[in-house]
This record gives sequence, structure tokens and C-alpha cells, in this order.
Amino acid sequence: MAAILLTSVDFKVDRDVLDPGGSNQIKPSYGGRVKEVAFNADQGNLICTIEWTVDFRSGRKRFVKCAAEYEVAYEGLESFQEATVSLLAENVARPASYAYFRALFANLDWSAELRSPPLLS
Repeated sequence: MAAILLTSVDFKVDRDVLDPGGSNQIKPSYGGRVKEVAFNADQGNLICTIEWTVDFRSGRKRFVKCAAEYEVAYEGLESFQEATVSLLAENVARPASYAYFRALFANLDWSAELRSPPLLS
């Protein structure tokens, strides 16, 4: 692995969704996906764009949205086939970037004083 770089962040909190006197049922959901794979077989370079998202909803309304994209770069893959590169992107690059996303979201959560539980490891 050559690098993991944060390329974009979108973080929004809508506190108006919450009912100050009511019991807010907050439902979190999160996930990650390989958005793009760019592989140069001649040079052996691979760049994967990985997107991670977290949403917290109260009822049907979104309370928190966090989306981040990372570029994960690899070098020295001259002998790899296209199918192997796809597996590398999904099974290695995506999980590797998750630790960075967890740390980013923990910092944003703290800054916004959301006090949500940590994302699963």
C-alpha cells in the first residue's frame, strides 16, 4: 500500500429533527463501498476510491449524515490480473480505509457533541 488519502467529507447535523421533550428513537445505519477502481497494469499502480457513509435517523427524518471518500493507492502490482485487482479493492482497500473513517467520524461526533457510540470495529 502506498497511501490512504481523504478526498472529501460531507457532514451535516439537523438538530431540529429531534423532539426535545419526546423519546427520540435514533436509528443508525452505515456502510462502505468501492466507488471506483483505476488500474494501470503496465505501471502496476492501483487507485481505489472508497466511499463510507453514516446516517442517524429519528423516525423517517435524517438527524446526522456523514459521507467521506478515500483514495487508496497501491504500487508494484505489475503481475496482477484485473479480477485479482477487484478482489484487492473490495477485500483489502475497503477494510483498510474503514479505520480512517471510524477515526474521522469519532472526531466529528465529538466536535458536534453527538455522544453517539463508536462505530463497530
